[in-house]
Amino acid sequence: MIQSCDQGVRATLYTPGDLNDQVYACFDNAKVAGIASPGTYAAVGLIYCGINTAIPGSYLITYIVNSGGGSSAMTNRTVTVLSACEAGQRQCSDGTCQEHLECKFGKCRDSAPL
Repeated sequence: MIQSCDQGVRATLYTPGDLNDQVYACFDNAKVAGIASPGTYAAVGLIYCGINTAIPGSYLITYIVNSGGGSSAMTNRTVTVLSACEAGQRQCSDGTCQEHLECKFGKCRDSAPL
């Protein structure tokens, strides 16, 4: 279940000019994989980032943009993929799914009837 979704990035210059077509996501990953001319974020999205929504964990996304005048900017975002809980389970803040548990203040505690 997606509770919130990062909408990516936007890049502009103070002078007129839209740089969105020059933003890359996980550019270094693409280069390491042997891709000579990686596609931009606008063209391929997060394909080079190695995010697997079937495997819970944290994934780092690095966005980079070059202005063409020798300037560049970079920012990092972390996306967390949580486990998909089964019917009757609750998801705690640590990402685990638990049956008969209440999640309070990041801790799971037994709430099963006695």
